[in-house]
Amino acid sequence: MSAGVRWAIRRSFWDFLTAIKYRAATPAHIPVPAPFGEPLERVPLRDVFPAIAIDKIQCAKSVPADEASPRKRRAYDVQEWLAKVFPPHLSGLPEVDPDPATRLAQAYRAPKRKLFPAPLLPPAFAGDEPDLGRLAVAGPYYGYLTPAGDGRWQWDLRVLGDFEHRPEVHNLGSRVVFERTETGALKPVLIECELGAIAPSDPRWPTARAIALCALTTHCGLVRHFNGVHLAFGSALAITARNALPSDHPLLRLLWPHFYGTEYSNEMATLSQLDPAGDFPHVYSFTLNGLYDAFEQTHRRLRLGDYDPVEYLETSGLRAAGIESPSAADLGALYALFETHARDYLDLYYASDAQLAGDAAVARWIDAYDKSIPNGLPPWTKPLTVAALARLVAILIYIVVVEHELRGSGLWNYQLWTHVQPIRVYRDGRREPLDLYQRLVNTNMTLNTKRATLLQDFSYLALDPRGAAAFRTFLQRLEALQREYDETPRLVWRLYPDTLTANMNA
Repeated sequence: MSAGVRWAIRRSFWDFLTAIKYRAATPAHIPVPAPFGEPLERVPLRDVFPAIAIDKIQCAKSVPADEASPRKRRAYDVQEWLAKVFPPHLSGLPEVDPDPATRLAQAYRAPKRKLFPAPLLPPAFAGDEPDLGRLAVAGPYYGYLTPAGDGRWQWDLRVLGDFEHRPEVHNLGSRVVFERTETGALKPVLIECELGAIAPSDPRWPTARAIALCALTTHCGLVRHFNGVHLAFGSALAITARNALPSDHPLLRLLWPHFYGTEYSNEMATLSQLDPAGDFPHVYSFTLNGLYDAFEQTHRRLRLGDYDPVEYLETSGLRAAGIESPSAADLGALYALFETHARDYLDLYYASDAQLAGDAAVARWIDAYDKSIPNGLPPWTKPLTVAALARLVAILIYIVVVEHELRGSGLWNYQLWTHVQPIRVYRDGRREPLDLYQRLVNTNMTLNTKRATLLQDFSYLALDPRGAAAFRTFLQRLEALQREYDETPRLVWRLYPDTLTANMNA
C-alpha cells in the first residue's frame, strides 16, 4: 500500500474521530455546589500522568466527584491508545500545498466545516507581508509588547531559545524591536534570532520574521495559554477555592461558575496535549525533552500581574505613548464589567474592610492561593480590602474567560495560516508536511468545542435574592455590550460576549 493511500485512510479516520469529539462535546451544566468532600491534594504532574516527565508543576491528584465523568475518561483512554497504535502522523509525506486556501481545503473538509466555520484571514495577514505592528495591538498576540528600554518596544521571546529543538528547525529564541511611527502605529525595525541582528533591508528578513512569528504563536499556545491559564492560575483557583471555602460561602458562589469543571478539563487536556503521543510533542518545534523543560522553566516565571490588563497597559507604556490598541479598549471593557460585577456582589456581603478581614474562610483561601501560584499574589492584595478582593476576583474571571479564549480558541483564525505564521520554521526552507498541518487543524478545531456560555443567568447559584440580582445585573451588562458590538460588522480579532465561555471546562 502506497504512503498516499495509507495517509488517506489515516487522515479520514482522525477526521472522523475529531468530528465525533466535536459533536459529543455538549456545554456542561454548572450545578449548585453541594458540600465538598475530602480536600483536593496537589501533586506533581508526573504522579498523575507517569508518561509526562514534568515534576515541577502540580495538579490535582484526583478529579472531584461532582466533575468526574468515567464515560468521557474511558473515551480519552481509547483515544490515547489509538494515538499510539494508529497515530495521526505518517513519516515521509510531502509538504502541504503552496497555496494557503488549497492546503486548508484539503485539511478542513466539508463534514467539519458544517460543524464549525473555516478560519478567517486576519487583516494583519492580508497584505503582501504580515503586519507585525497590527498583530501587536489587536488579537491573540496583544499583551506581548514590553518596553525595550530605549524608547522602543519589543516582543522578547528569547527564553524559547533555551530549550532543545528538533534539529531540522530553526531555534525560536528571538526578539522583535518596534518603533512608533508618526501616525501612532508600530513598525518592526529589527529582529534578533539565531540568524543574527536582522534589519528589514536584509534578504534574510522574511526568514527572521517567520522565526519570530513561530516563536510568538508557540509561546501563546504553550506558555500563555496552557501553562499559565490551565496549569498555573486556573488549576490553583479550582483547588484552593474548593479546599478553603465552604460550598455556601458567598465568595465561593461568585467564583463557582468560573472554575467548575476545571480539574476534569485539565485532566483530559493534559492527556491529549502533553502525553508523548499527544498534540504538543508532534506539532511544535521542541523535542519531547525540550517541551517538558520549557513547561517547567516558563512555569516558574509566570506572574499573575502578567494577566492583569490594567497593570499591563501601565507597565507596557502603550497608554503613555498614545499607541492606539483596539484590543486594549475591548479587553479593558470586558475586564471593567468583571470588576464592577465583583465589587457590586462583594459589597452586598462585606460592609467594610474590617468585616472582610474577620472572614477566616477568605483568609484561608487567599493564603492558599498565594502559596499555590508561581511568584505569589501581587503586593496590592496585602492587606486585603474589599476593593482589592474585587480586583483579584476580576483578574481571575478574566484569566479563565478572556485569556482562555484569546490565547486558546482564538488562535483558530491565526495559527492555520502557516504560509504567514509557520508552526515550524525548517532550516532548508521547506513547508510543513501534510500530517503536521492536519494535526494542527484538528487540534485547533477541538479547542473550539462547545462550552458553557458566559451569557447565561447564574442567579440560581446565589445564596439569597440580593446575590441573585447581582448575577442578573452582570448578565444584563454583558448583553448590553453585545448589543453595542452588534451595531457594527464583526471583526476577526475581537472577542464578543456571545462567544465567551463561563470557564475552561471542555
